[in-house]
Amino acid sequence: MAVGGLFIDDDFSPIAFRASVGFSDNGPNSLTTLTGFAPFYLAGPAPGGARRTWKEFDDPSLPTCPPNTSDVSPGCAILDNGPPSNPADPTAPPRDNGREAEVTSLTDFFLTQVGKGNGLEWYFASGRPNLDFSYGNDSSALVAESLAENPADEGPLVITQNANVNVPMLAIGGSNGLAPEPKSFQRYLASIATPPADEHIVILTGFAHLDVISARNNPAVPAVADSVNEIVQRKLLATF
Repeated sequence: MAVGGLFIDDDFSPIAFRASVGFSDNGPNSLTTLTGFAPFYLAGPAPGGARRTWKEFDDPSLPTCPPNTSDVSPGCAILDNGPPSNPADPTAPPRDNGREAEVTSLTDFFLTQVGKGNGLEWYFASGRPNLDFSYGNDSSALVAESLAENPADEGPLVITQNANVNVPMLAIGGSNGLAPEPKSFQRYLASIATPPADEHIVILTGFAHLDVISARNNPAVPAVADSVNEIVQRKLLATF
């Protein structure tokens, strides 16, 4: 259990694709910073050669800051990241903000990593994000590559150009994740034809990147349901 937590938890993992799954405090934790990564705890051996253990997300004894200090072992699972970037400065980059929340069960998360189309296949190796990052918001390069190999084949993934996308859009981010503020979505929303009135942004306070899809009692679910309901009602009214 602890190995999985140390790999994916937002306090211990330096990678961007993280979830808030609890904490390990039965051994020393050194706050570490690497260029290009968010600060994270490097877990040391437990005293006496014992195994590092893991506290689940809903354990009432998860350490917080305060009274703990983030840079003194064992550190904290729950930390207040302060306010968002200056709203009066549109050029200020988005930053993590708000009080971190522990919301994802590590056991639940493990169950999403097995079976067809599991999370590991989606996010890592040759997964979808690699494809998106390679071609950005414009799939013309992908189509051109495929046509060069076979003039009759536009490719396995023919993507509609973003400039032609004009559908209601719901964007959900976590204030402790990759999209911590509404401005995090500006580049994408500026690349599509959806009018501002049909663009809805929800930022879940304290959520890490993966918590948006893995949290227990997830507030993203009613947000999605409301968005779908709005679209259905609009379609129904259009038929009368």
